Formats: sequence, C-alpha cells, structure tokens
Amino acid sequence: MEEEELENRRKRRTEVKRKMIILSVLLCGGFAILLWLMLKFPRKIGIKIMNKNCTDDMRMCPPDWDLIIQKCFFQSEHEMTWVEGQRHCRKYFASLAKITSWTEMESLADYLNSSTYWIGLRKHNSDNIWRWMDGSHFNNW
Repeated sequence: MEEEELENRRKRRTEVKRKMIILSVLLCGGFAILLWLMLKFPRKIGIKIMNKNCTDDMRMCPPDWDLIIQKCFFQSEHEMTWVEGQRHCRKYFASLAKITSWTEMESLADYLNSSTYWIGLRKHNSDNIWRWMDGSHFNNW
C-alpha cells in the first residue's frame, strides 16, 4: 500500500511538472506574440528595403517616405510654402527634391498625383541663376 501511494505521488509530481512546462512555454510564446503585435515591429521603425540583391545598394527611408530610384522622397498632405517645405525637410536632414535628369523627373512623375509640389530649385536675385539647394547650377537636363 505504501509503495502504491509513493508511486501515485511520483506520477502526480511528474504530471504537475509536465503541466508547468507546457504552461510556461505557452505563456512565454503568448507574451512574445503580444509584444510583437503591440510594437508593430518591423513597421514601427519604418524600414523599407527595396533591393533584395546583395550586390545592389540598400537604402532605408524614414517612416512615411518613399524610396524612388534609390532616393527617399516625402509627399506632404498639407499645403506649405517653399520655405516651410524646406524647413520640414531639414528636420530629417534632407532638402527639397533635387531632380538631376529628365529620366529621374519622369520616374518621379509616375508616383505623384496631379497636385503641385515644391522642389529644391530656386533663382538667386543677385546673379539671376537657377540653383539647387546644394548650390549646384540647374543644367536644363
């Protein structure tokens, strides 16, 4: 009888241990999934990697920016002046768009709707020359 009682205790202990392991695994897995969903990872950090080829340049853009022809572009939904637009870009260590060729212009046009946009080109009154924000001259493509 004592042997039978000891055997029953061992079985209960083994069963309790097994249930505790299963419960621990389920709780840890559930907690990991909950954290994943709450943090909305990886969307929250806004990584956009367009190239999947190891030999190509890989580029990341800030959240809500678009990667177009290996450059990051932002389309504001709010109307701003040229100065306000440039100021907004500076917050991201960027500038209003510099379009360097007709091909690049056409590629950008495919992504834009029929609204108006500011670009980083302006005419200096002192010399009457069109220049990009980086100081380079507009070359009429």
